[in-house]
Amino acid sequence: SSLNKIISLDQGVNRKIWAGTVNSGLNLLDPFTGKFIRILQNASNEHAINGNTIRDLLVDKKGDLYVGTSNGICILSKADQDTEGDFKFQNLYAASPAENLQVNVEDIFEDTRGRIWVGTLNAGLFLLKNGKLHQANLKKDISVLSVIQDGNNLLCLGTSEGIVKYSPDEGEAKTCNENDGIPANAFSRGSKLFSESGRIYFGGASGVTTFIPEELGTINNV
Repeated sequence: SSLNKIISLDQGVNRKIWAGTVNSGLNLLDPFTGKFIRILQNASNEHAINGNTIRDLLVDKKGDLYVGTSNGICILSKADQDTEGDFKFQNLYAASPAENLQVNVEDIFEDTRGRIWVGTLNAGLFLLKNGKLHQANLKKDISVLSVIQDGNNLLCLGTSEGIVKYSPDEGEAKTCNENDGIPANAFSRGSKLFSESGRIYFGGASGVTTFIPEELGTINNV
């Protein structure tokens, strides 16, 4: 079994489990055989993962695996997952003018249109488009800890500066912060839920923050 600290999990091809660790790479578990495969960063291999701390994992609707590290995103296609260890990852980098930024991933999210969004530490929000990570029209040094979509296809972001409601199509954002009753530095990485009732929940060190997106500004802290 893997004895490393696990901080991210998702299920891939043939019900196999991907597990991201702190400093010890990516693990693949076959739950039927109990077999583990460990995948590590290898600077001499362009198809290796780009970091050994796997901060988030997402298997999208097509079955492709997105691996978020302290150095950005890498993708393993569904077709390339069902092998015995010779995995070929595609490493993604930020597009100009953000190409020199360190993309330290906090959260990866797929919206209803199949777009992949990446929240980062101190570098804002990115959209994956044409094989590159494009920085969204937000404050550039904000930390986006969690990304979720409301019933009107707008993104709600748990950030270092409060809750941000972001329209991808318009590129417009509205922020609610301490002045609106949101505790400072409230949110934890990837802790989010859009409920059947239409409420959004963000978890953090101060408990749970919940609101109805259409009434953003009316915030309840539990």
